[in-house]
Amino acid sequence: WLQGNDVWAAGVADSADFAHDLASFVEALRSMDAEGRSFQGSGRGGLLTSQDDSVATWLGRSHGLIDVDALTRLWARLRQTPRAEAPDVWTHGDLMPGNLLAKNGRLCAVIDVGGLSPADPALDVMPAWNLMGPGALQAFRWALDVDEHAWARGRGGACGQWRGDGK
Repeated sequence: WLQGNDVWAAGVADSADFAHDLASFVEALRSMDAEGRSFQGSGRGGLLTSQDDSVATWLGRSHGLIDVDALTRLWARLRQTPRAEAPDVWTHGDLMPGNLLAKNGRLCAVIDVGGLSPADPALDVMPAWNLMGPGALQAFRWALDVDEHAWARGRGGACGQWRGDGK
């Protein structure tokens, strides 16, 4: 077993130190040579539009729970965010809170590396939207030097994480 707790139990959602640690992990992945490889799957890591059916399903199941109209408008905007011609980079692909462990307020482990593959660099920006509070979110963005389009695609990717099939 690995030392540490999942990030919810560790209470690091507002920690700039944790955000910097996670950004360092993401940068280490991005620094590996993808040797010209690019994303070959469907879903996470490719175009946001590949998530349209899934997002429509979970929005359809969420009436009365969330503001479906506002999120539908948000998705319509985010799914169109352009991507520069930058090459795909190595990404973890599943930086969800349950896959991040912290100890003493710092990142101590990243688990579930089964999705490690070249993909849109914005894929590993999602923790800003599915985990972090405002202070940590800005520290994470600054540490990764994320441009407006990648930031929006990361946010869109976080929206697309909800799966309509209950998984």
